[in-house]
Amino acid sequence: MNLAEMIARSITQDMKAGLFDFTLEKYKPREVDATAQPKKAVASSDVLKLYDLWIKTTNLIPTPFNVLTTRRMVIRWGNKIAIEDVPDVFLNEKIGAVTFNVRLNILRRLFKWLLKKKFIPVNYIEDIENKANRAPKRPQRRPFSDDEIIRIFKAYETDEYCTSRKFKHSDYCNFVKFLFLTGVRNGEAVGLQVKKIDFKKGYITIDQSYSRLPLTSSNIKNRVLKSTKTGNSRNLPLTPELDAILRPLCEGRLPDHFVFTTKNGTPIDDQMFQQRIHKPLLKMLDIEDRDLYACRHTFGTISIEQGLTPLEAGYLMGHSNPKTILTNYAHLRTIPKRMPSFKFKDNGKTDTTENI
Repeated sequence: MNLAEMIARSITQDMKAGLFDFTLEKYKPREVDATAQPKKAVASSDVLKLYDLWIKTTNLIPTPFNVLTTRRMVIRWGNKIAIEDVPDVFLNEKIGAVTFNVRLNILRRLFKWLLKKKFIPVNYIEDIENKANRAPKRPQRRPFSDDEIIRIFKAYETDEYCTSRKFKHSDYCNFVKFLFLTGVRNGEAVGLQVKKIDFKKGYITIDQSYSRLPLTSSNIKNRVLKSTKTGNSRNLPLTPELDAILRPLCEGRLPDHFVFTTKNGTPIDDQMFQQRIHKPLLKMLDIEDRDLYACRHTFGTISIEQGLTPLEAGYLMGHSNPKTILTNYAHLRTIPKRMPSFKFKDNGKTDTTENI
């Protein structure tokens, strides 16, 4: 029955691809060497075992987070499916396009390895295509206007809207300004150490992030210092505005100390800060709800507005591909106030016509 189902699946895939073999030779069982020891059939309960064997064999240590989350999906499937049923079960997963494509890429690597090691006769998932990500840009990450930025800075500086006696808005003013002025990721700002700032040479090194451990909550206690999201290291110019923010925070502190901390001396928990302070403050200011990550999108947008090339903006934001900046971070904050001008030549005369 397993052989028949495998052949049926192969025929179905070939028909969809227009590769059906009308001679049927392709679908006939191959002769097996009687002296050869066949591999043990892959039982339903072996799917997870094969996944773990693939991780171990390919030396995925430490195991990437996406590989771990995909493993959790395999565990959730239980031991009731066979390896050839993985495509159908996976296609029924209720996950977004981005997550679907990430996990599909991992499964592709897995099945390619399984085929190479002859655990399976055919690659059961080779016909599964990526999902198109048609989701619009997240409204919570739209860039702030100049007026909104000024109002946010003023609110943090003056504690005008602060309702807590213990946690003042002004305690986090420099942290928020740093996010706006550098465009760094939240974890990169939280993980910034004193030794990463060179006041003599005039630059800030961004090469690490204070990020959560795999499969744990985002609580600050479950975080460790590791490389940036893209693994890139970059040096940001220490502008006068940044110098004024960072120098007082670094004076008299040890090189390994974090720059931005709470009153207790612990690193800022950006998730808690966003939910308990930043978003409520935006609501009091009557500013549209935004994630803290909108500071990064604001930096990317203003960089392009002020004439930085996508390559320059990409470097400052830790991306090597300029397309990433234009696709994800460059937004149009206002309606253009000008139109291009065109120059035409007629009989040696130049006629300039604007606003065509």
